[in-house]
Amino acid sequence: MAPVLHLRKELLNPPVERWATNSLIRTIVLPDDIEGWLQLRKRATAGLTPPAREWTGAEFMTQMVD
Repeated sequence: MAPVLHLRKELLNPPVERWATNSLIRTIVLPDDIEGWLQLRKRATAGLTPPAREWTGAEFMTQMVD
């Protein structure tokens, strides 16, 4: 069986909003941003074999927020 690598980082303060080239990096706004995150995950996992199952909004909350 292949080893599992788990990366973790503890945030001590809220992230600071910063401008990147043609992008704004900011803190997530819930529930408004859930659909965008679901679409990003769908695009990021599109080439996986076996294919990843799409998440629902409830699964996003469980996996990423809770």
